[in-house]
Amino acid sequence: LLFWSALRENADAKDLLNTNQRLRIALDEREILLREVYHRVKNNLQFVDAMLALETGGLGDSALADRLSSIRARVHALAFVHELLVGSKDLATLDLRTFLDNLCANQAKGNDFDGRGIRIETRIDSVLVDLDIASPIGLIVTELISNASKHAFQDGRAGVVRVTVAPTRNHAIVLSVRDNGVGRNGAAESPERVGNMILRSLAAQLGAELKVIDGDGLQVDLTIPLQRPGRLD
Repeated sequence: LLFWSALRENADAKDLLNTNQRLRIALDEREILLREVYHRVKNNLQFVDAMLALETGGLGDSALADRLSSIRARVHALAFVHELLVGSKDLATLDLRTFLDNLCANQAKGNDFDGRGIRIETRIDSVLVDLDIASPIGLIVTELISNASKHAFQDGRAGVVRVTVAPTRNHAIVLSVRDNGVGRNGAAESPERVGNMILRSLAAQLGAELKVIDGDGLQVDLTIPLQRPGRLD
């Protein structure tokens, strides 16, 4: 009896080991597949950006060139999300501080902030978010920095754009983008309608509360829940 019992236990142990091995293989294959998917998405977005750059280069200083440059900035933000996910440990989350610090630096360079006397400051807490949250946040920050570049600092005016992210007590974050420019009332032209539509659409996608403060410059605050209704973390 003891012999047969030991034999069954040995067989059960072997089955468990085989099952665990198959699971490890499946997880490894999933990781390889996800990295390849993220890598290909990043490459495809970079290819789109390159084509837009070619189109923009032949247009000179025109309204259409400006539109294409705005699209390029949005494409770059999405490509950067996937670039960070390729290198992330769990392939599911990325650190907002790393993402937004680099994104803001690239936006400042692309809009020639140094040459125009505009400074960009970031104070971003380290918060892990997934693709569904990182992508809209990247597009929102890109849109608001672009808007500040076009409308807040006109006629050679210098200034500061501040981007902050801080967690709240109720499993949310507050994203704030503020400039000390002329504000909406002082702008020579109204902020782009398309940009406002994109901002409100992305805020709705995130289930975020959007607040715009127009005073000494323009400030946009979004309270973004990290766990949305119907979603299990």
